Amino acid sequence: MKNILLLLCIFALVGCLLESSNQSSEFIRVEIAERVFKIPKGYLDGRKAIGKDTESIVLEYSLPDFEVLPKHPQERAARQELIKQGRMRGMLLERSDKRPSFNVMVENILRPNPLLPNQPYSGETEQIYGLQKYPSQKIHPDSDTQYDDLYVERGENNQVISFLRCRVEGRVKHPSCAHKFRDKGLLYQIRWSKSELPNWEKQKDAAIKFIDNFEIIER
Repeated sequence: MKNILLLLCIFALVGCLLESSNQSSEFIRVEIAERVFKIPKGYLDGRKAIGKDTESIVLEYSLPDFEVLPKHPQERAARQELIKQGRMRGMLLERSDKRPSFNVMVENILRPNPLLPNQPYSGETEQIYGLQKYPSQKIHPDSDTQYDDLYVERGENNQVISFLRCRVEGRVKHPSCAHKFRDKGLLYQIRWSKSELPNWEKQKDAAIKFIDNFEIIER
């Protein structure tokens, strides 16, 4: 009887260890900006994960609830459906201290002539959703068709806190916005449908909470 009980205990212990191992294999440990994250593999879409310090990482998911995408390339049809719905999105995370200030980034976007760095923007702007909106700007200097609207969040002394670039309606089927902001050592760039522009602050808070939930404190 004792031997049987011992065997049962061993089987249970091995089962727990295997389950624990399987669960741990579903996550990738990532260090960025001196923060450590345990990220489910599904958000990395099979990319080579790094367990050491990295300057940037890209996550992919489906909005509105940051759901893990169907596996690629096994479930191409499901992914294509998400693309058609405008729900397949990505998030770029970078070390904030390795990137220029937002003031510099916005100045570069608005610079009328790249060869004249001291020439300031002189066009009109308007206030919308608490943001300063600038007329459409070319995505690339040599492009005649691709334009973005620029929205800037400003704080004290007119300093840029964050900014958004949104595709112009009518030029793409599902116009989206890309929002750059900083939080706790990370520089975020998140994307979502332009229809969510009035809720840009909620989208920002949701993205921060999403990433914070992956952070682990190592002792």
